[in-house]
Amino acid sequence: MKKSPPRLYQADKSGKKSARVMFLCTGNSCRSQMAEGLARELGKGIIEPYSAGVMPSEMHPKTVQVMKEISIDISNQRSKGIDESLLNTMDIVITLCSSAEATCPMTPPRIRRIHWSIDDPKSATGTEEEVLNAFRNARDEIRKHVQKFIEDIQNNPKIIKNNGKDAMSLFKIERDSNDGNDL
Repeated sequence: MKKSPPRLYQADKSGKKSARVMFLCTGNSCRSQMAEGLARELGKGIIEPYSAGVMPSEMHPKTVQVMKEISIDISNQRSKGIDESLLNTMDIVITLCSSAEATCPMTPPRIRRIHWSIDDPKSATGTEEEVLNAFRNARDEIRKHVQKFIEDIQNNPKIIKNNGKDAMSLFKIERDSNDGNDL
């Protein structure tokens, strides 16, 4: 007899289920922290967000600063490495940089994998304001992705139910059947 996979969804008090999503980047110091905070705030009841890094480092202070600018406090979040046990309970893993995409541990086929390529604001150079703007740009780009992702989950529950299919092939199939409209 086959063993059941770990719990896929977290039910809220109303019985509505939320998707368990892990955001991954290299250091878990900027992009994945922003994504976790944004998903927690914008996706209440829809997403149960987590974040981790392939090689965790300290959270960058500008990450906290630019999130406070939009009234999201992530100062209690901490940089952490990938916990493979936790990773294997996710519905969806979203990588935010090519390094994390390439080095993320293998996950069971039922876990949907998505990649959003976001420039690393830590590599920005220039004046203090120019560097801060790089963090704001990353935050705003991640926010657009998270908002779109939440809409996609609300409009198409198949996104969560992977059944071994690659996320991008599902997006392509549905995009084609929707006359070119993105999910």
